[in-house]
Amino acid sequence: AVGAVVGWVVAERVKMIQIPSMVALQNGMGGLASLLVSFVELTRVSSELTVVSSITGYAGVVVGSVTFSGSAIAAAKLASMISQKPTVYRRHNLIMLLIIAVSAVLIAGAVLAGGAAQQAFLLALIGFSMLLGVVFAIRIGGADMPVVISFLNTLSGLAAAVVGVTIENTLLIAAGATVTSSGSILTWVMCTSMNRS
Repeated sequence: AVGAVVGWVVAERVKMIQIPSMVALQNGMGGLASLLVSFVELTRVSSELTVVSSITGYAGVVVGSVTFSGSAIAAAKLASMISQKPTVYRRHNLIMLLIIAVSAVLIAGAVLAGGAAQQAFLLALIGFSMLLGVVFAIRIGGADMPVVISFLNTLSGLAAAVVGVTIENTLLIAAGATVTSSGSILTWVMCTSMNRS
């Protein structure tokens, strides 16, 4: 009820020109929700996760974090809170690959560790995954942000679907898969129409 009221008040006060930025932010909230559910399920003492549930739990942490931070950057660019120009770092792709490699190591550490150590690995994984979302979204200009938001929407659906596997919720799996497939199609159509790879 509190969330519904807050959402209603925020949406009522947003001007039409700010809608794309708000949509990007709301999309990020979906990623954040998936991240939090995955974190709770992976660290619950009473949790007896299967191998598949554990794998999807870590996937939910990574994809949810990337979706949240990437959407925050997209929203900030669309709201002109940060520069809309592409920010390209030196060896940008290498930086992304290194972040992915470190994230893989952190997942392995979290799987092998237990208790407080596992939580520390997971928190570090969240940090690096969010960094990946920032590095991914920061190099795309404001004009191409609608495509990025569409792609991040696909990721939020994917995050929801994998979390659905983790908590064994068929409805969440179906809804997440629907968002993923429709978002993928929309992203492809937008890339084609805007002459983007």
